[in-house]
Amino acid sequence: MIKAIVFDLGGVLIDNPASGMLSYYAKALGISPYKLLDVFVPYVDSWSKGELTENDLWYEITNTLGMQKPTQHSLWKDGFLSVYKQKAEVFSLVKKLQQKGYTLAILSNTETPIMHFIKNQKWTEFAEYIYSCDIGMLKPDAEIYAYTLRKMDVKPEEMVFIDDKLENVEAAAKLGIHGVLFISPQDLPIQLEAVGVAV
Repeated sequence: MIKAIVFDLGGVLIDNPASGMLSYYAKALGISPYKLLDVFVPYVDSWSKGELTENDLWYEITNTLGMQKPTQHSLWKDGFLSVYKQKAEVFSLVKKLQQKGYTLAILSNTETPIMHFIKNQKWTEFAEYIYSCDIGMLKPDAEIYAYTLRKMDVKPEEMVFIDDKLENVEAAAKLGIHGVLFISPQDLPIQLEAVGVAV
């Protein structure tokens, strides 16, 4: 029996912000998104695992590019807010699932400024919030799913994990978790019913 349902953040609960954020930072630095991506990629994992501060991140990037570090308090948060948009239909489904007694959680590869922003939203539907930057683990590594199972206090077959990236869903499925590849808000209830969730 399904007891817990775990949602990814970007691309599932909210519109995927990645490309919009990249464009925002590139414009702020006065370079192309492609050039910024080349310089940023080596730091992605460390930044997402909370091993770098935002100050360190921009120092490394701008030092490599030979330019001044941004002066904004949190350029990363500014870029996120510029494209932040909740998926209203998914949140409506979240409320229904909570009312039906499922324990809900968020499992996200995300960075510290975004983690703090989401915490301030006070989404009471979710019992657990698991962020890569907070625990030093990343999807699709098996350890982050094992950690989530322990936090939720459920067996793999009692949990459903929803993500918009196939590699993350497949990694969860290897541990016996019911994986759902997010396609659209309209498809999600059908997909959940197919794995035994009462929607």
